[in-house]
Amino acid sequence: MSKLVLKRFRCNTESDEWGDDSPHFLIFHGKRGQNGSPTTSNVELVRRSAWDDTVAEGDLVNANVTVLNPLNADLVLVAMMEEDWDADFTGLTLARLRGWICPFFNSLASSVAFIDSTVATLILDEYRRGINALRSNDEVLGVKKLSLSATNGQLPLLKFTGDGSNYDVRFTLE
Repeated sequence: MSKLVLKRFRCNTESDEWGDDSPHFLIFHGKRGQNGSPTTSNVELVRRSAWDDTVAEGDLVNANVTVLNPLNADLVLVAMMEEDWDADFTGLTLARLRGWICPFFNSLASSVAFIDSTVATLILDEYRRGINALRSNDEVLGVKKLSLSATNGQLPLLKFTGDGSNYDVRFTLE
């Protein structure tokens, strides 16, 4: 099985906030249960202190962060965030986000034969609602579905724009 890696991201335009950006990611992954196995899901925080107040326009960050090893998911959603003065989604708030989206996914996924685009959109919308309801000062640069169809290990480029910023984010399967 392959692993999902946040390979790199490029800041094309910094956010409207004062100082350099502090990007981080909330990555939801869910797997529909089959043949007696349970439906599973979780949210992973991908954040490095080296990215805090250091990402400026034109910067290419070679992240090389393993997100899931092995990749065992039917659906992966990526939320890109920009931290203002502290990370909103740590500890209890991250647990509350998991408590918001995981039961929603598990219930919905266990009632369908597969995760099609309609089901994925419902889950994406609920994930976005949860993030917006629980955040306090971080900016949401976007929430996207990550296509798991790779070409030579590279997944399609994700583009995030929000709070005046513009980022390109690359995930790979290794």
